[in-house]
Amino acid sequence: MTKQSQTEVRAGTRRCAIYIRKHSGNGQREILDSLREQRKSCEAYIRSREQEGWVCLPEPYDDRGCAGNTMDRPALKRLLSDVKKGKVDCVVVYKVDRLTREMGDFGRTLEMLREHGVSFISIMQPTFRFVIEKEKGIEKDTFSRGIMGIFATLCSVFP
Repeated sequence: MTKQSQTEVRAGTRRCAIYIRKHSGNGQREILDSLREQRKSCEAYIRSREQEGWVCLPEPYDDRGCAGNTMDRPALKRLLSDVKKGKVDCVVVYKVDRLTREMGDFGRTLEMLREHGVSFISIMQPTFRFVIEKEKGIEKDTFSRGIMGIFATLCSVFP
């Protein structure tokens, strides 16, 4: 997989940050296996879009053993800081509930991504994606805010 530093950007390149999280399991081995599988799946998705200029950033945004009902997670904080600094063009997650399980946090996070021109992809839930074509100034939503709100609510009710 092509990896690119966060500071080096070629025209037409979409710098993709993978965020993964696993709260608990039957042990450390299960948590590590889940994190590896999430990363592998997200990398494969990005690799499938390499011809469109998508590259995987080398910075790992992995929260091991962190609950999804709080935004107080080290890797998530680092990711959101990098988004605000303009180092990320797209956030890729395995499933929406890896990002957060709280509807309010989810809505605020998506709004912040939009404000910074950053796309969002949930690879296992194609309905929950938006891609911003910066060169054209176009936002391609494949979801509505209402559906996203309903899904975020379900994430908090059914972990």
